[in-house]
Amino acid sequence: MENQSNLFSIFKVQSKIIEMISMDNLPLEKVLRELIHTIDYVLPNSKSSIFLVDENKERLVNGIGPKLQVEYLKELDGFKIGANAGCCGTAAFLKKTVVVEDASVHSLWENYSYLVNKYAIQACWSMPLLSSTNELLGTIAFYCDEKRKPTKSELEIMEMYSKLAALIITKKQTEDILYLSNTVVENSPVVLMRWKATEGWPLEYVTNNVSIFGYKPHDFIAGKILFASIIYPNDMKRVEEEVMYYSSNGIDSFSQEYRIITKDGSVKWIDDRTIILRDKSGNITHYQGTLLDITARKEAEETIKYLADNDPLTQLPNRRVFMEQLCLNIEKAKRNKGKLAILFLDLDNFKDINDVMGHYYGDLLLHVIAGKLKAFYPNQCFISRVSGDEFAFIYSELENENDVEQIAQALLQIFSHSFQIEKLQFQITASIGISLYPTHGKNPDELLKQADLAMYSAKNEGKNNFQLYTTDLYEKTLSKKQLHKELEIAIKENQFILYYQPKINIQTLEITGVEALIRWNHPSKGIISPAQFIPLAEETGLIFSIDDWVLREACQQLAAWREEGLSSITISVNISSRQFYNKELVTTVMQLLLESKLDPHHLTLEMTESTLMTDKEKTITVLNSLKQVGVYTSLDDFGTGYSSLSYLKYLPINKLKIDRSFISEIANNTKDAAIVESIFALATNLNLDIIVEGIETKEQLQFLGTRCIEGQGFLFSPPIPADEFYRFYITKQNWKFL
Repeated sequence: MENQSNLFSIFKVQSKIIEMISMDNLPLEKVLRELIHTIDYVLPNSKSSIFLVDENKERLVNGIGPKLQVEYLKELDGFKIGANAGCCGTAAFLKKTVVVEDASVHSLWENYSYLVNKYAIQACWSMPLLSSTNELLGTIAFYCDEKRKPTKSELEIMEMYSKLAALIITKKQTEDILYLSNTVVENSPVVLMRWKATEGWPLEYVTNNVSIFGYKPHDFIAGKILFASIIYPNDMKRVEEEVMYYSSNGIDSFSQEYRIITKDGSVKWIDDRTIILRDKSGNITHYQGTLLDITARKEAEETIKYLADNDPLTQLPNRRVFMEQLCLNIEKAKRNKGKLAILFLDLDNFKDINDVMGHYYGDLLLHVIAGKLKAFYPNQCFISRVSGDEFAFIYSELENENDVEQIAQALLQIFSHSFQIEKLQFQITASIGISLYPTHGKNPDELLKQADLAMYSAKNEGKNNFQLYTTDLYEKTLSKKQLHKELEIAIKENQFILYYQPKINIQTLEITGVEALIRWNHPSKGIISPAQFIPLAEETGLIFSIDDWVLREACQQLAAWREEGLSSITISVNISSRQFYNKELVTTVMQLLLESKLDPHHLTLEMTESTLMTDKEKTITVLNSLKQVGVYTSLDDFGTGYSSLSYLKYLPINKLKIDRSFISEIANNTKDAAIVESIFALATNLNLDIIVEGIETKEQLQFLGTRCIEGQGFLFSPPIPADEFYRFYITKQNWKFL
């Protein structure tokens, strides 16, 4: 949720920048400052700056860098461009990216060591800002807080924002030229032309600088080339109609924007400020125009419009365009008394790919998936990327519900095959929600919300399926939102408690330790089982706070028991998948052990098979780190997940916990008995300890007595609060069940 919130904030700021660019009256400095704020948000471990090049292309001036010291920017103002002039001066000189990972020893900073020392410069990465014609506009620099090179992802971000900065400067500088031509020197010529008001508009006069379009004045004089013949054919009719309108309505001064064909056949956009010349009788004799090349501005506007309407990663229309299109489709369906469907597709567990493999591979996967979706959808479909890993479809001209269900099923088939990204294979599924117009709603927001609800219903049904919206989904969603809200309050108000289930040495029947199990002590609903709130906590990211609390509380309780004389007790704690792959896990465990003064061997972390199979290489790395600390690890619910026996031998774990499903019928079911015997043999060969959960009868205990050392279950004790366990330990330390 936090990542999604951060991502939403970035999109919001970038949208604001695009809006600012489109506003003609905003100064360049203000737009660039907003851009720098965005870069500093996206790259929080660096400070960014932009300098412009002066008119002579010799120095860097007018620096902008909100996170940099003002004195530093002042010292750099007027910095001379050269081959060994720091990062920015050199990048401007070479027109290439310059990366300095340690400014204190790099030759480019040798003459500016006083700046390095005075402002504690570590690493500096600079890029030139270049126009579409490779003209130097300025530089953009990134000062990293540590001595290193930029990552591949950081370089891509830097390149993206350097191009956007160049785009902004180009557009604003072009606007300044237009402003000067219109106000400082009214109708001042860029290229001045005067043509007759006769067929073809033959030119009588043209300034020499028409050469910027590849022509010479004598190409036009004497009717060699008619002015009308160089106007782009698709624009000619509009230009003539506009001229006719202005002239017939007595408007003798006007402006037009249109395209012309240059001498080499390329097309340029021009801004033409035209004056109508009349004789004494009021008849039009000539037109006089000043032509300004605005191609760069037009290209910038087109790029900005594209960015405003489309997602740059997938090249799909964005959410705003999707909603506009949905409005149009609804109006059309309303007029024709037709139907349409909205399909809302969300990638299952996509966040895990970002967390484990990194955003680089996550973005590449999104790009490939978007390409598959674009190649798939039929003519009646409009597809959009509406947020991070969510795509939406409008299926128009719907005949019956079976049509859209077939579309949804076909979409799911796309995810039945793995996606190759570079040399890696990624397997991912999707969940789809469907809403129908007019059955489920009549306005865009309502229909999209209902499709979103149906999508979450598909996820709750096990993911990798589609669900059609039904009225009871709304009530379920309200209930889920309420639970989420109450869970947030529970974390803030510390409403959780730990229960402890004893672990027993089956052969001596002595208590060896406990498993810490969380319960929610709800103020009005009483004790709530983790099965009712842990899945939502994992889905929303609240599981990190809960896991941290459980780990801390368990360590503190064990320390208290050991001080009270329960010296032989150890404790095990369940760790969620998201917490296991959290890069801070090992550091957190070490800190808690230090605070509670516990021997690392007193703590066991339990993980499920599905958790350890998520990313094999990273799993082994984390387990080895925990092993080095001295913490024990246990594979929970063994036999019910996805373990590969060939992979199991590489896992540096200490213990296997046999799931209760194999124990319940073990005294009477020969297949269960055989499975358990096989697990015992496997553990022995791999030098792993065994613990059995779910022991509830004497017959089960008798079966396990000669085969296993440790077990837990209701035969001994259910999970109980800490004070009850203490009494249990004192009174039952040497009890017998015979």
